[in-house]
Amino acid sequence: MTASDFTLSVLTEEKKCFGSAGCLVTISLSPTFDGMSATLEGRSFKVLYEIQGGEEPILDRFTMTGMRATIDESLSVRTASSDAVITAEVTQVIETTYGG
Repeated sequence: MTASDFTLSVLTEEKKCFGSAGCLVTISLSPTFDGMSATLEGRSFKVLYEIQGGEEPILDRFTMTGMRATIDESLSVRTASSDAVITAEVTQVIETTYGG
């Protein structure tokens, strides 16, 4: 499994702008696995990703067990302007020990 097997959709939940001071954007991510699902049974992975488009890049991770991959928390991203486009991309996938 590689980073290219994933797509991360960025969902904008809220945007508060402060003129020339930029915006505070609350986002959530929706991961999609595009690879072969048969290869996932009984396996667990740590998936690292990077969010771009804010004043600083954000690095984070989620865990995928079998076909279940969810990111439940919202993230706040500070942008320089209301025109900023926020994107997310998986950068690395690491197999971990499956505990179940």
